[in-house]
Amino acid sequence: MKTALALLMVACLAACSRAPLPTPANGGHRGSDAPGSGEHKIVGISILVKGQNDLDRGKNPSTLKVGQTLPLEVWASWAIPYAEDVTGRVTLTVSDPALGALDGHAVFTALKPGKIAVEAVLAPNAISGEASGAGFKDKLELTIVE
Repeated sequence: MKTALALLMVACLAACSRAPLPTPANGGHRGSDAPGSGEHKIVGISILVKGQNDLDRGKNPSTLKVGQTLPLEVWASWAIPYAEDVTGRVTLTVSDPALGALDGHAVFTALKPGKIAVEAVLAPNAISGEASGAGFKDKLELTIVE
């Protein structure tokens, strides 16, 4: 219950606030480096379009045209107000490889019309030395059109 509440709070903070969560790029701290905090806990992950520079999932497109590409990245939200790019530490898959494909750099390519989901999975303790709990998943649903 506490994890769900923390995840809800982080999601609301990310969606409702115009100020981005602290990241290494904007001077944020994580874990034992955070002032006044010893919290080492990831509370969720989000698939985002690469380069958004915030955690607003509402900026993700829901429709792509056949042949269009979409560079993705995955961010982890920590219990302390902090977010970290974990794209290289997650497993990314597509629900239907006939409709879309992912390359080794997290770039999605729309192949055929239809509905498809891209799923990211962060395995338990995927971040060395950090308690990430039971692991986390996120899904980006897309509609591909001609």
